[in-house]
Amino acid sequence: QQAQKYARSIIDSSLDMIVATDIDYNINEFNTAAESTFGYSKEEVLGKNLSILFSDEHEMDKVIDRITGQGSLANEIINRKKDGTFFISFLSASVLKNERGEIVGAMGVSRDITAIKKAEEELRLSEERHRAIYDQAYIGIARIAKMGRFLLVNERLCDMLDYSSEELYKKTFYELGLPEEVEEGLVDWDQLLSGKIKNFSREQTYVRKDGELLSANVTVSLVRDSNDNP
Repeated sequence: QQAQKYARSIIDSSLDMIVATDIDYNINEFNTAAESTFGYSKEEVLGKNLSILFSDEHEMDKVIDRITGQGSLANEIINRKKDGTFFISFLSASVLKNERGEIVGAMGVSRDITAIKKAEEELRLSEERHRAIYDQAYIGIARIAKMGRFLLVNERLCDMLDYSSEELYKKTFYELGLPEEVEEGLVDWDQLLSGKIKNFSREQTYVRKDGELLSANVTVSLVRDSNDNP
């Protein structure tokens, strides 16, 4: 009795949805988190087939085939709420067996990840827009590591220097400049990294891959991480 009460308290206090079924996939466990997410009360779903929680029969069949064939599953699925709206969840499910090793049901623990998926898609689109602007800019743009190695370059910079992006990623910016100018530029670079200045602009001469000299006006500013480190 104590073990059952303890298990009951864990199930009801879980932030994740917990749903269990019998051998015919009729629901016999539906915790508080599941009630909140799906919009059903426990009384409404007990004894009902698990299919009412899935977007369609095909989605449910994929889950059942996987857990009966392999014993468990951990995957994203599409669920359906009481009001008919769909949402994406991450499901970890497995079959339940008795002491003789016979399958007597199934249990799933899942979490609504719709907001996470939406944020991921917004980030992907933002990165695509940023990349499009980056690549289509008329000026050469590069992101450079603190030690001077190229991390990201656009097509215009590659055209200006006559190098492919793959070739530039193997180089540092000071390998492409005239030694005397590079030495002067490193003074500004050190001040930038130390926080004494926020950015600097200077005329710079670069040596292209074909040996020709390229005169450029360079503006450099610092990129910081979430901890305000360069």
